[in-house]
Amino acid sequence: MLVSPKVHSPSSRHERPLGVRAASQPRLELKRGNQHHIPTLLGDVGSSPRTFTGHCHVETALAQELWSDMFSSNTRLTYIAAPAGYGKTALLRALQQRSADDSIDNAVIDCRDVDSSNWNAISSCLRPAEQPCRKLVLIDNADESGELLMPSRLLSAIGPSSHIRCVVASKSLPKDNWLALQLSEDLRVLRSDDLRLRPQDVAVMLEQYSGRAVPPGAALRIDELTEGWPLAVQLCGFAARRNADWFSVIKDTLEHAIDLNTYFDQVLRPLSKSLREFLMAAAPLDRFCAGLCRDVLQGLDGDALQSEAIDLNLFVVPDRQAGWYRFHRAFRHYLNRRSREGERNETRSTLKKARDWCFLHNQESQSIEYS
Repeated sequence: MLVSPKVHSPSSRHERPLGVRAASQPRLELKRGNQHHIPTLLGDVGSSPRTFTGHCHVETALAQELWSDMFSSNTRLTYIAAPAGYGKTALLRALQQRSADDSIDNAVIDCRDVDSSNWNAISSCLRPAEQPCRKLVLIDNADESGELLMPSRLLSAIGPSSHIRCVVASKSLPKDNWLALQLSEDLRVLRSDDLRLRPQDVAVMLEQYSGRAVPPGAALRIDELTEGWPLAVQLCGFAARRNADWFSVIKDTLEHAIDLNTYFDQVLRPLSKSLREFLMAAAPLDRFCAGLCRDVLQGLDGDALQSEAIDLNLFVVPDRQAGWYRFHRAFRHYLNRRSREGERNETRSTLKKARDWCFLHNQESQSIEYS
């Protein structure tokens, strides 16, 4: 969550609380780089800045990498797309701090307060000032704005300026001509794999949140099941404070997803009925492709629903073979358990159809796994 308690104007020392802004205005904040007080981007309004613990060192390292060529490269827009809990907001906070340290102006926008009528206010932040100076624009929760913040639109607003840089954090990528955009040097895209924790970071985070040493075997198993997802690692650390048995923590938190149930329930709740049914139906599959989904998940538009799940970043991970995907392990555990609890458990039927499909399409090794 982005917290912007004050608005600071370069031409005036007047300050007003953002809580009294007009309802039609987005939450915007412009900070002069040479001011020392940088408000936190995490925590509740009115609270003291939250101390970064756990995986903050990972975001800081990535922030240093991004900052090192922020204004020296031709990349004007960086789009960060990952599910909740990957440290997107923490990365924005680190970049804001770096801009302040280097006396560079920054503007912060929380898109939960933005709708299509606010585009003029947003674009005004992206346009160069009459007196050109370097500025960093940080936009969080971009998925809340629908298609408002398409990369092509943001780049058009920034124009050819070498003084303005924009970093956007979103749970998913909006529809746009991504192929053409990524062929240019104007756009950089970071996904979950770029934000995931390394195995050594997982061990450090577990020790920080649990307050005790972690057996190497437990750390490796948690890394395998979480796939470096900081939120899940954090929950394991908290759970270990209540339970001294690390492998019991792994079973309850990740394999049974007890502590992740609420989060995953929130992920599924706003989805269409057909998309939820697709996720449940595909959960038994180790991996899947458009053709497999179309032919095996009968009664569902598997091809289109797979594309929708990928576009919405619903923990669908590219597999080693081009065009094939799989679910994040923790999410798959959750979906399979939900499926078993349902009235219609068609796991055996799905696996049999998948085995036959793989055999017919020269996927012998996968067919054997489903036998």
